[in-house]
Amino acid sequence: MNTITTQLQQLLAEHAEGLSPEQIASLRVQCMETVNLFFDQLPVQPQPVSHLSAHEVTVEITDETSGLLYRRQLPIDFEENGNGIKLTAEDLYGKPLQMVFYTAESIRRINDLMGKGPDEDKCHTHS
Repeated sequence: MNTITTQLQQLLAEHAEGLSPEQIASLRVQCMETVNLFFDQLPVQPQPVSHLSAHEVTVEITDETSGLLYRRQLPIDFEENGNGIKLTAEDLYGKPLQMVFYTAESIRRINDLMGKGPDEDKCHTHS
């Protein structure tokens, strides 16, 4: 791990002096994209995941005005399964708030359960 850290420090020491904040932000994005591409191309098969959870999420945004990259770690509970993603946090008064992102398949199942889906007999047992 020290090798890549040392190389980045040398790169920044040699080339970052005199760069504008926008140029440094662009360099950061390029480095992140290169690292992500490297790991995405590794021949490691991802393990099937049926459930993910965490008590903190990391949000990364690029500001529209400045083009600068910002990264924030937020105390948001994260839960993901085959139905979608659920984020849970607290409002200003300490009351829980939830935001749910459903998958297209789970929305179809919910609509079907509520009688709003297509009128078809999938198991062919109804007449």
